[in-house]
Amino acid sequence: MTIDDIEDDDSRAIGARIRARREAMELSLADFAAGMRLDVEACALIEATGRLSARQLQAAARALDVPPHELLDADGPDARVEQSLIVQSYFRRIDDPALRHAALTLLGQLAAARR
Repeated sequence: MTIDDIEDDDSRAIGARIRARREAMELSLADFAAGMRLDVEACALIEATGRLSARQLQAAARALDVPPHELLDADGPDARVEQSLIVQSYFRRIDDPALRHAALTLLGQLAAARR
């Protein structure tokens, strides 16, 4: 693994955090692009690669209602907030009440096992 590979992984992680936050907010890519004042294709590329300028990072953070550092650092002090938004995004996609209950039961068991 080279330094370029690590940088690419870090960049992709930023794009994934942007996408996860956008989806958790139930914000369409078109609405996100409008908030960033970019076209949809540019925003899709940012989410895919995580490569964006400082100005674009500020615009993304503003559009996603988070401080810019939250988009950069998954392991920072607000990592649980990001992770809970991802879980919430996934949970909203479960239509079956029995599956929703099973997911909640599993999360409760995992939380209890941590103690």
